[in-house]
Amino acid sequence: MAGLSPTEETIVTNIKGRTRKALASTLGMRIGTLNTHIRRIKTKREEAQKLIRRTNLVKKELYPQRRGE
Repeated sequence: MAGLSPTEETIVTNIKGRTRKALASTLGMRIGTLNTHIRRIKTKREEAQKLIRRTNLVKKELYPQRRGE
């Protein structure tokens, strides 16, 4: 699985509480470019979540549940 690019990391760091238009302006990019980066970030996040779910299923198979859990 690929990690986030430096630009994607910058977007993730600065996105909270801002509109896409304001963020694009701050980062000096067009709104379409920002949307493309956000779409890629979401895809990477979804892939990571799928991997975590598969890993958790394997862990359940390999390690029996302890008493009281």
